Amino acid sequence: MDPDAAVCYVFAMNRRVRAPSFVVLAAVLLAAARPSAGADSLLRWNAPLPKLYAAAEGGDARSLALLGARLRLGDGAANDYAAAGEFLRSAADAGDPVGMVHLAALVERGRAVPRDSALAAELYARALPALRKGAEEGDPDAALELGNLYAWGNAVPEDQEEANRRYRPAAAAGHPRALYLLGYRLFHGIGAEPDRDAGVGLLQEAAGAGNTAAAYMLGDLYAAGEGVPIDPERAESFYRAAESGPRPAEAVGPDGYRFAGEGVPGDRAVPGHQPPPHRMEIAEGSCGEACIWSILRARAVEATQFAINRAGGAPGRGLHAYELDDALERYGIDNDHNYGYKALFGPPYIRDWIRNLLHRPSPGPESWEAHLEEILAELRARRPVLVGVKIYPDRFPDWPCDHFLLLVGCNDETGEILYNDFQERKRMPAARLLGTEKGYSLVNRYGVFYRIFFR
Repeated sequence: MDPDAAVCYVFAMNRRVRAPSFVVLAAVLLAAARPSAGADSLLRWNAPLPKLYAAAEGGDARSLALLGARLRLGDGAANDYAAAGEFLRSAADAGDPVGMVHLAALVERGRAVPRDSALAAELYARALPALRKGAEEGDPDAALELGNLYAWGNAVPEDQEEANRRYRPAAAAGHPRALYLLGYRLFHGIGAEPDRDAGVGLLQEAAGAGNTAAAYMLGDLYAAGEGVPIDPERAESFYRAAESGPRPAEAVGPDGYRFAGEGVPGDRAVPGHQPPPHRMEIAEGSCGEACIWSILRARAVEATQFAINRAGGAPGRGLHAYELDDALERYGIDNDHNYGYKALFGPPYIRDWIRNLLHRPSPGPESWEAHLEEILAELRARRPVLVGVKIYPDRFPDWPCDHFLLLVGCNDETGEILYNDFQERKRMPAARLLGTEKGYSLVNRYGVFYRIFFR
């Protein structure tokens, strides 16, 4: 993170305030009668963060709204739902419709605030008249959010063609997010006939204006040759531009671990192992590449997921278990990989055939209990662990492993594990890894376990 962004993040962390849903609603209802101060703001979506923070501190409603929106989306700023909620509450209280819309999105999804669909609907409805007025007066931020309302059917009937019509003036004004959204939609034919050339053109404009999502999508397109010629060098340049941008911030202190503004007392996390800001679209998924990206970045090794994929020797599809070892060796990362069996010897299919022949049952969860305890011991020592898991209900019963996760912390008080999953950090009960009902699990019918310890 650059110094300005780090200062801004600390500033945001220090001024957070929580408010119950009814307080937010009351503030917005009172503010609805007041005109929005956002129309008079001189700052727009892609304003430098220090300027946005300074204007927000001065009470400028639109700057509060834009800052909160960018923190919510992780657009050019470290994603932080709790700080976003504070700024958006202040913007909504001042009557800014952009702030209302993004606050509604937080409330609708329960991000750092209680989930409340009725309140979210009320906020969308309150924002609608001011967004219409702002769009008519040439406000690109209002035009963008009005397009979003039509795209998702919030406070208006869903209408994808109307969404595109609303996005266009914002894109014409150079709004980076509008350029990205309209480019994405034209490329894929959402609300219009597919127009890949126009879509790529808008995506390139968005990337040039600093939108990392557009840059990452262009990397995917040039890597796969979709709508553009295959060009690994251009793909790498777009991926590098996107992955070198702002990433989620972390703070490890006496009261536990915080990620994206959320944490629980008792959390013990491995420092530095943040997930990548984007998810690479690639055949069979990029979960292994995302895990290794975090490992490398924590060791000050700069490499994109695209480069990691190629280092593992599988360009064009996700890395398999043995290829993760190859990629780690390529980058000189010291590790202790352990790929073994808890029951019978031989490859999975042969062992399954022998088990059936001998009428032996498949290994149960107890076969992985010691395995899980070893993993937890590594996490308590603040060392990450890369594991292979099944995903239940099991759609691919012939596979011993469906997915890779990077485990990056634990909480003995809550019995949870913290883990990176593609570009997100999540948490789950550690005991769930021994279950087979729903979600990620170490358990598979072949008795196979896969893990990598890092030293």
